[in-house]
Amino acid sequence: MISERTRDKMAAAKKKGRFIGGRPALGYNIDLVNHKLITNPAEAKMVKEIFDLYLEKKSLIEVTKILNAKDCKTKEHTSRKGLKFGAQSFQNTSVQRILRNVLYIGKVQYQNELYDGQQEAFISVETFQKVQKILDENNRVPQQQERRKGQGILSQIIRCRHCNSAMIYSYTYKRINRYKYMFYICSKAAKRGYATCPTPTLSANIVDNQVIEYLKQIPTIKAALSEDWENLSVSQKQEILKNIVKEVNYDNSTKTLTIITIEGNQSLTFNVDIKKAKPEKPEVVIKKEPQLRQNLVLAHQIQTLLDDDRAISIKQIAGWLNLTPARINQFMNMLLLAPAIQEQPLFEGDERIASIPEYKLNEISREMLWERQIEIWQRILPPATL
Repeated sequence: MISERTRDKMAAAKKKGRFIGGRPALGYNIDLVNHKLITNPAEAKMVKEIFDLYLEKKSLIEVTKILNAKDCKTKEHTSRKGLKFGAQSFQNTSVQRILRNVLYIGKVQYQNELYDGQQEAFISVETFQKVQKILDENNRVPQQQERRKGQGILSQIIRCRHCNSAMIYSYTYKRINRYKYMFYICSKAAKRGYATCPTPTLSANIVDNQVIEYLKQIPTIKAALSEDWENLSVSQKQEILKNIVKEVNYDNSTKTLTIITIEGNQSLTFNVDIKKAKPEKPEVVIKKEPQLRQNLVLAHQIQTLLDDDRAISIKQIAGWLNLTPARINQFMNMLLLAPAIQEQPLFEGDERIASIPEYKLNEISREMLWERQIEIWQRILPPATL
């Protein structure tokens, strides 16, 4: 009953725009006598500058870099117990919190509703709305969030030693040959800018292989690494490493790679320049083949693995290829095409096949009759050039 009454009183105070406690936002101090927020002129000037910078740069990282270059700090606050908080370098997340804070337009928020606040407003509603629009538009652009759904074998293990922060697995595609480049990114560098860290990114293939090679040099650990290691899925490799390795960290400024094992909490340090190391080149490169041909060949290879019981399921193969099961199923749908259609992507000229988008074949594969499939295929197949 006491808890319910307390929540009701806090809700009523919020709706009246009153400050009910907690750490003050940048730009305000706490009036302990009247229990309200009062404007801090120097900090309010900084907040205005942050809004103006974002309207100009339209980038959280760029604003963060400028603020840190000026040695600006986040709000410093001392609690009643004498504990100090804040006064840290800015991160993109802290900049975003400021830009989203409705306190600066004289409002308070409670359960997604806005109420008039008792604090002074020093950001115009027009400026605030312009900033919100840019933030919303930037959030709609595909960012690293989708890319980080994947996992590297050192995910949740590897850290940036210089920044003492986690490194997160991500990837990108090279535009020229659509090569998938996988890497680990320092989480602090991602928030404060690459210039703040000597090791902002590391090639996932290189650092993964380097760590495995060093682990194989340790007799007590080598036995735990399966002889069939290369054929294991990413999740299987992760499970093995998590039982062996407590932490892996790298510092590019000192060129030191440190592996801390779980057994005995043993720390192993190696001198290696991972940035200059070269990944192994694949024996077979089919990147110059039309994408349609690559997909069809891959579908037949996957079917062979399943037929020969060399793979248990689509999900297992998806783990090997670092793709989603849904994407693998898209490849497998091509096997529903009439044999006469499958022959042409495999043996026709590159230019003729390269112009056919993948979604067109997905549409054809939904047609049950092969005769009907062939009719549709003939309509979308470009004429042969002499």
